[in-house]
Amino acid sequence: MTPRVLHILGQLRTGGAEIRTLQLLRSLGDDARLHTIVTLAGVKGELAPQFEELGVKVVPLRARSVSFFLRFFMLIRNDRFDTVHSHVDRSAGYLLPVAKLAGARTRICHFRSDTSPTGGALDRFRRWVLELGIRWAATNIVAVSPGTLEAAWGSHRPSAKCQVLHNGIDVARYRDAVAADLTADLGVAAGATVLLHIGNGGIRTKNRERAIRLLAGVRQERAGAVLIFVGRDGQDAASGVHNRQELRKLATQNGVEDGVIFAGERGDIPALLKASQCLLMTSTLEGVPGVVLEGLAAGMPVIATRLPGTVYIGREILGLTLVDASESDSSWVNAILAAIDNPQSGARISAAVEGSPFNGERSVHEYRTIWAGVTR
Repeated sequence: MTPRVLHILGQLRTGGAEIRTLQLLRSLGDDARLHTIVTLAGVKGELAPQFEELGVKVVPLRARSVSFFLRFFMLIRNDRFDTVHSHVDRSAGYLLPVAKLAGARTRICHFRSDTSPTGGALDRFRRWVLELGIRWAATNIVAVSPGTLEAAWGSHRPSAKCQVLHNGIDVARYRDAVAADLTADLGVAAGATVLLHIGNGGIRTKNRERAIRLLAGVRQERAGAVLIFVGRDGQDAASGVHNRQELRKLATQNGVEDGVIFAGERGDIPALLKASQCLLMTSTLEGVPGVVLEGLAAGMPVIATRLPGTVYIGREILGLTLVDASESDSSWVNAILAAIDNPQSGARISAAVEGSPFNGERSVHEYRTIWAGVTR
């Protein structure tokens, strides 16, 4: 019998966990109707209509309200959910115990970022309490990579409960995409070298500033090269305006003010990837970045920060060049130019993704198995 699954997310905004969950549920066909999402911010979020089109129910609850725990408990009990899947890291420590008491058979704590525990005495106490809740209530503790699992749960983790749960990618959607017309769409000069940077500009660790400096270096060898930022520019409209202004100042200081394009949120990422020469991922903190998998699935060279998640991808898939965050901008520029001037076969890169654990069908099988309460 296919289980009924309740997912827990902050809200359905454009972000890594939300996009991966949407792609995953799209892969389930009619079974997506057996899934419900609770958002903890008290609002659904702008991606909610796309989930609801799949037949997924979205229930906004405000975690800070006095009635939250009762409403959460009654939702699980009344709708008879078999599985509760928390995507909110250690906050699962106060959510999964409720799910256990409400009768959910399978209770999953999912770590997606490499953030290591920090903070003072109060933070350490809070973390200790949340981890107690996870140990008591979680039937499964999963993460997007071995490094993420180690960073999130450490050496004290109970191995019988823990496993890597891979983010999956629909390779064909990216491999077979038709390149966008960037001249007509964004005014990019025909023949220009295009660097693509995808991510939420409102998150400082996405490090858009470095991408601008790298464009300046690339332009010394490739005149007219452009950098396209894709994704929201801030957490809200006002911060987006402010962030764009600051980045334009930096671009002017580096002499590339005419080469930086803010494309905003787009629904045609595969086509943009196909129209570009290189994907940059300059983040200083990630789990397993889905954007890197998307670029590789499209068969394009990807230059990314060396992080536990990208190292894990690189072990499985060719076409990825990793550079330490501590390396100079010139080292990054050299890596970019080498990847553009000596590209590997796009077909081979896409095929490597398809044969890896990040293949969408394999990933869906992993999720279905864990939702059903089957352990390794």
